[in-house]
Amino acid sequence: MISNRLTPSIDALPVEILHIIFDNLDAQTISLSIRLLSRFFRSVVHSYNRYALNLSFTSKSDYQQLCRCVPPENIYSLTLSNDHHRLNQINVLISFLNLSQASRLHSLKLLDISEQQLNSILESIDLKILVYLSCRLRKSSKNCAEVTNVPPALTVLQTSLTHLEFKASLTAMRSDGVLSVGDTAALIMFEDRMRIDALCQLVQCSPYLCSLNITDVPFGTVNHARFRSFSQLKSLTFTDLSVDIKDLESFLALTPALVYLKLIGGRRMLNGKRWEEFIQINLPHLEKFQFYFREARSRESISQDLKNTLNLFKSPFWAEYKKWFVACQCLCQYETYISICVYSIPICISHMDDCKSTLATKPLITSSRDMLTMHSIRSMALTVDRTTMRNLQKQSLLIDRPLFRNVTDIELEFSDDESNVSLNSLSEFIDLSRLMHVKISNSYSHKITNHLLADIKRFLTDLPNLTSLLIHSDFYLNKPFLTIEEVLAIIPSHVKYLQIPIDQIGQIDMVWQTCQNLSIIELRVNKDTLLSAIVKWFDKNSVNTACIYDRKAVVVWLGKRISPSSESDHSRKRIKVLSNSKKI
Repeated sequence: MISNRLTPSIDALPVEILHIIFDNLDAQTISLSIRLLSRFFRSVVHSYNRYALNLSFTSKSDYQQLCRCVPPENIYSLTLSNDHHRLNQINVLISFLNLSQASRLHSLKLLDISEQQLNSILESIDLKILVYLSCRLRKSSKNCAEVTNVPPALTVLQTSLTHLEFKASLTAMRSDGVLSVGDTAALIMFEDRMRIDALCQLVQCSPYLCSLNITDVPFGTVNHARFRSFSQLKSLTFTDLSVDIKDLESFLALTPALVYLKLIGGRRMLNGKRWEEFIQINLPHLEKFQFYFREARSRESISQDLKNTLNLFKSPFWAEYKKWFVACQCLCQYETYISICVYSIPICISHMDDCKSTLATKPLITSSRDMLTMHSIRSMALTVDRTTMRNLQKQSLLIDRPLFRNVTDIELEFSDDESNVSLNSLSEFIDLSRLMHVKISNSYSHKITNHLLADIKRFLTDLPNLTSLLIHSDFYLNKPFLTIEEVLAIIPSHVKYLQIPIDQIGQIDMVWQTCQNLSIIELRVNKDTLLSAIVKWFDKNSVNTACIYDRKAVVVWLGKRISPSSESDHSRKRIKVLSNSKKI
């Protein structure tokens, strides 16, 4: 008897359902895999118009193919990144993709982009349709006395933007740089220094700017007679303060409507009573206050000093009215002084580069310990030794595990004191599923043990989202305790960005065969003669590859590997050595 059951088939689904499924897939999977399955799927992909195109860590061949396959008018969200600051990958996109046809583009994110590239892109697209715009300009090599202007396209902006980030290395800002964005909320972000009068002028001329994120308060005195109150600002963040509290208060006095304030760094910031009085008078609407302050104190009576500092944050204003809770902790100890920090809890910093000292002491707090979370930490440097692991264990007992739930970047430094230390225990403290970028360095003076080598391999293999792996050159060249075979044994095959030291040309082939998903590889060398030899190797064994190099490394944006049978055809397809590299 023949069954009447129908075999389910995905191509029986309505196109609208398939498009919803596509919304959860990356552009490479849709265009370079699903589109090729059948004529039906080619048609479904062709009609899809909500591409979230993220070209970070994409091989040069796939990069160019995506630019050709994805119609610009079907791109809804676009993320562009120069994954290595010297490769200028965004220039490739500008040459292949006609952004003037991107009529549905709502979200644009540009990372490590040059000012010239930014202006070229902004002049190509229709700014009136953008809802989200985020720009992070690369560090400029210009003389610091020169002025970097707000991109011309932004100074006359009239759009539907609800979110605007502009992070750039600005040593100064034109005082006529106006960012006006209609009747919507906007966020603007700046990095590094600008003049105080330029900052005030920018905010005053941006009546719809509700959120500002800047590195520091510019040096200089605020002219309160010239600048009125910035009542449009509701959110303010300073990520690396170096000024005294008096200079900070001078600017904050212009922001009476603040609802959110975040401060990291600064000098003489630890007086809770002074903050209480200033906030009551000048920031009456402030609802959330996050901060992280560090200061040097005398070693004498440090215990009492910590208690006295914390007591200034225990008044009814802090604990009952605002419900802002604070921790006070002793960090690094030096011969004549001790570094202490006072911070709001939960902690608000995103990077922890002093894990060993931070974890070594238990902070004094004004609340229950269940608020001592580390969820804001995105990157950290960790010395792998018994002391650090023991301190992690103690800290984790105070709160729910894992202690670090959102870390994406980690640097692991192995010391001589690594015996009997297992990386497996890191999963108790860190959510390994979120790790994307790992750097391995060492302070070794002897050969690596088989136990540790196997431990590192297990650790890296258990990272499902690992994208980039950097093995510091000291790990192999200056202190040769690893063979290239041992290095390759610990590298997962799904890594897309790899920095690795080599000392023989034949090792390149071993690396490429082991890591077949690589998009970019940085080969660090200790002999100048290897530089030209590496470029020649890729010229002979690959097509559509770009190389750039300095005295210590060759950075390669990988194209396609060629087989020996196709070498005769390859003679007409030479490797591209990028123009800003030194000519061999």
